[in-house]
Amino acid sequence: MDINDVRSLVTLLGLGLFLVLVAWTWWPGRKQAHASAAALPFEGEDADQEQGASR
Repeated sequence: MDINDVRSLVTLLGLGLFLVLVAWTWWPGRKQAHASAAALPFEGEDADQEQGASR
């Protein structure tokens, strides 16, 4: 086994890890997690507006 075999193995492992992460991220069961993460910037927006109006 020479250095090129090691490089090929690392490349294949990296590709495999990438594909697993993509599949895990876009798995249909994670839809709720994506929706809650997308709503994070807007949480507490009503409270911020109320504080601004009372100043």
